[in-house]
Amino acid sequence: GIDRLVRELLRTRRDELGLQIDISKRDFEIILRNLRGLTRRQIKQVVLDTISGDHRFDAGDLNHILASKRRCLSGADGLLEYIEAPTHIDDIGGMTNLKSWLARRQDALCESATQFGLTPPRGIFLLGVQGAGKSLAAKAVATAWSRPLLRLDPSVLFDRFIGESERRLNSALQQAEAMSPIVLWVDEIEKGFASAASQSVDGGLSKRMFGTLLTWMQEHSAPVFLVATANDMESLPPELLRKGRFDEIFFVDLPGEEARGQICRIHLTKRKRDPQKL
Repeated sequence: GIDRLVRELLRTRRDELGLQIDISKRDFEIILRNLRGLTRRQIKQVVLDTISGDHRFDAGDLNHILASKRRCLSGADGLLEYIEAPTHIDDIGGMTNLKSWLARRQDALCESATQFGLTPPRGIFLLGVQGAGKSLAAKAVATAWSRPLLRLDPSVLFDRFIGESERRLNSALQQAEAMSPIVLWVDEIEKGFASAASQSVDGGLSKRMFGTLLTWMQEHSAPVFLVATANDMESLPPELLRKGRFDEIFFVDLPGEEARGQICRIHLTKRKRDPQKL
């Protein structure tokens, strides 16, 4: 399998070139998970590209591996954008309820939980005013669960040619499954599917695409966790928000006093300033 292939490759490079390997078992398993979906030849190329620069293999190589994997699987017309998330959940201030929800479900993503019969979480819906931090909340999911974050902007799906918009959506969802395990962030979902809730003015295109998305949400088996964000929930079709579509719906509000304090401490620390002295 992938485990044996990567171990043999690293062992060979260590013996021949003195490759330094400094990685925990957990981080190594995360990297192996994110190599799924590639051929043996592609896996070898991705790993070799990763270690060729500094002759090291450690947890910091994950972002390089994800970027290389996306280039190998770039078959969806560039519809999915790779977003680099913060390296640690403590780099994100506030959002206490979301962090707690993510922490409680982290073990539900592992292989042993699936074998035990637990159904892994499938998605959350983030609602809030503009600028409140919905984008950061999506990054918090990827950070907490050590999964790559891919962003899909629904507004770029629509094409003037008949049938092309549906093809682009299917292509994007197929690429998301090929890149799994990932967090798929559908940004401002009302941009693409709000008109599906009203009288059709586009010949039923929005309703057909909305139906495609709902079917995929219900039936996909690949480990793709969906994070949908919206500024205006009232413009969305009620079918999207019914019980069972998402595991949970969160309202992302402007940060309160405690959250603002956390955010200030995080940014001061990044700038090598001691928050206690200010």
